[in-house]
Amino acid sequence: MIKNHFLITIRSMMKNKLFIIINVLGMGVAIACCIVGYFAYEYDSTFNTVHKNREKIYRVSALREFENTLKRFAYVPFPLGEVVDKTFQDVELSARHYHSWSNFKRDNELFPANIAYVDPDFFQLFTFDFISGNPADLKDKTSVFISADMAIRLFVLRRTRLARPLPRSTAPS
Repeated sequence: MIKNHFLITIRSMMKNKLFIIINVLGMGVAIACCIVGYFAYEYDSTFNTVHKNREKIYRVSALREFENTLKRFAYVPFPLGEVVDKTFQDVELSARHYHSWSNFKRDNELFPANIAYVDPDFFQLFTFDFISGNPADLKDKTSVFISADMAIRLFVLRRTRLARPLPRSTAPS
């Protein structure tokens, strides 16, 4: 009996090929839209969940007009951080972040470092786990924090106390 039902279904599908193709493509597009929507929602809902103050963290970006079109940039002029601290009373802490494409040099090996310069309040705004060191050490302008991967590249051992200078080169790699 089930064999007959399958046979009738297959014969019906062969008569209505265009109808079947439209339905299958429509279902595929609908499922793809649902998957994209789910990933967008998941990204937005888990963006800053690792930080304690995630409800109070905002990012300032710039809108610039070029050839009658507005374009969003992920950075603003560097002095804006000081201006915001002095003029806006609602801002408790602010931290500027500047990415540099400098290189580190170990012996004769030159490799990209992905350096970021930040203000001392950066680690009060954002929460990160430290293998060694204290976030308060950033107030000393000669201090540097490096990731575990960079520590392995520079010093081979991950938990080595960083007490020696890091030569920096601004030459492109």
